[in-house]
Amino acid sequence: MSIDHTHPALQGQVTENGKYQVCPASSPVNCWVDSFWQLTVGWGEYVYRSVPDNCVDLIFNLDELSDAFIVTPFLSPIEFPISGPVKYFGIRFSALGYQGLIKAPLGEWLNPDCHVNAHEMLQPLVIEHIQKTLSQGNNFLARTEGVAAALLVYLKHPKLDPRLLRFIHSALDPNFGDLGVSPRQLRRISQLHLGLSPKEFARVTRFQATLQQMSTCSPWPVWPQFYYDQSHFIREFKNFAGATPASFLKMSVLYKKTQTSSE
Repeated sequence: MSIDHTHPALQGQVTENGKYQVCPASSPVNCWVDSFWQLTVGWGEYVYRSVPDNCVDLIFNLDELSDAFIVTPFLSPIEFPISGPVKYFGIRFSALGYQGLIKAPLGEWLNPDCHVNAHEMLQPLVIEHIQKTLSQGNNFLARTEGVAAALLVYLKHPKLDPRLLRFIHSALDPNFGDLGVSPRQLRRISQLHLGLSPKEFARVTRFQATLQQMSTCSPWPVWPQFYYDQSHFIREFKNFAGATPASFLKMSVLYKKTQTSSE
């Protein structure tokens, strides 16, 4: 059974053209990686608002490649302060995809601020290879292709619990169906390997599926498929995005500190 994510992760828009670039991972690296991204920040003090997506991001500062860190799953929007100019390159691993490089289950090393030094979790040779590849790329596409090739040298197919895989692929079903595991066991393995409880993971999955629908500009309301009513949808959306659906579609998730986003 594949470990790639059914719904590719989405973040909010950055209104300045070319400042935030995303490239979905292609085969075969997409068995582990959801996408690659690059964020370019100009002069000044900025804030980047990230929303939950059930993914693990490995991030490199392109101006100081020794600065590498991992962002683990979270449940409410995180605002990262950024002093520009600076440029970041990210590898967004799909659910369980991080296990291709990191043997220790997520629940054993994740911390409350969802921010981990990459040098503590990855083999030095892996980081050095990615750093060298990033330093040789002169644009986003070249870096993406180079990093994908570098990752394939080290990525391994981990032994995954089939019960957890069945849960991941049925997370949009509010009843989860028959997963062949007790609720207590599912909670234990979910928190250990996904860093979230089954209920938390499913809520974020529904939020991401909703973002997917909103991104298609469908004329149909997005809430009936996943939420009890419109108020439930708006409440859940604000919990994860920090803004109403209408405001989130208009706002830039990268903004100067003196600027306040509309709620």
